[in-house]
Amino acid sequence: EVELTQYLHPLLKEKKFISYRMLSLTDGRVPHAFPKYDSIVFSPALNYYALLPQINGPIRVFHSEDNDDVSELEESDGNFDKLIFSPNGEWIAGQTSSKTLIWETTSGSLRHQLDKDGSPFYNMVFDPSNRSIGLTHTDRSIRFWSLEDGRLIREKEATLGERIIAGITGTADQV
Repeated sequence: EVELTQYLHPLLKEKKFISYRMLSLTDGRVPHAFPKYDSIVFSPALNYYALLPQINGPIRVFHSEDNDDVSELEESDGNFDKLIFSPNGEWIAGQTSSKTLIWETTSGSLRHQLDKDGSPFYNMVFDPSNRSIGLTHTDRSIRFWSLEDGRLIREKEATLGERIIAGITGTADQV
């Protein structure tokens, strides 16, 4: 279980700080505390979690069971709007307003920077096979990228009129 605490900093009256605490569901112990992080994201199997700092700093990945440090994601300083794990937990994708970065979870190595042209994103999702990631854009396009080599696999325009796509499911071949 994750407990969220939000408080005002005594010297910076307008700035809120957030702290997360992991609580063991079996004995209620507090194995780890995380001051000054904006959000916490868990892998689908719940074996890893990643912390996004409130103030510029690297994203860190931990083992859920023992809270040991797994990795610090390369070039992850900045304001990320979204962070997700792949279905098998092998990859992490982080999204800013102008780029998507893909890292290996256990090494923290930056593997790919997608959409270097800076077109704004709306959402991202890994396909269930862990082979690609789909990005939806504010121009109503969907782009699928290979996780193996970072190349663009397929691009498609949304067919839902003026509505922006919120998410996608399936592989690049199925959409």
